[in-house]
Amino acid sequence: MDPEDQKIAPDEKTSRDDKLLLVWERAIQTQAHFAELSIKTRQVGMTVVGATLALAVVLNRTNTGFSLTFGTCEIHITSILCWTAAIVLYAIRVLDVGVYHRMLRGAVAFNEELEEKNLLSLFGTSKGLTQSISFFSRHPGAQYAQGKYSHEDPKSRHYAGNRISIFYWIMITTLALAGLALNFAGVK
Repeated sequence: MDPEDQKIAPDEKTSRDDKLLLVWERAIQTQAHFAELSIKTRQVGMTVVGATLALAVVLNRTNTGFSLTFGTCEIHITSILCWTAAIVLYAIRVLDVGVYHRMLRGAVAFNEELEEKNLLSLFGTSKGLTQSISFFSRHPGAQYAQGKYSHEDPKSRHYAGNRISIFYWIMITTLALAGLALNFAGVK
């Protein structure tokens, strides 16, 4: 057993509230872990894209003239590198949104339920930490004032997964269009 786990492991003398707090603490750590995995995945994706685009710039500036020819169609390396970066970014999106973000959503759902059913009376608050973070993340114009949570438009909701996907699609589309523009512009 990990020494950190032994430090927080309950024994038979631990009260129910203390056990709930230990579970809550571990759930918060799990949320933080999945959020960190997503962030690191995005960092890797952006690093790969940046390095690929830097290579395209260097190859373009050195006038190396690398290209692939398919019959009468010649595609310059800068276009190929832009499209490759778009494909790599799509793969990163699949991992980020399709795996890590879904696990984070599961951890958040677990913690929201744990807080609602077991911890609000212990905390003495109207929302738990996870519930509060979710509230501010989902509602534009969310605020907390005079002990109450409120937001501007009760019907308007935003979801992090949708915003992350929009980010990826903007980046992927931009890379694909840049590849087309460079190819049709005859950049060599």
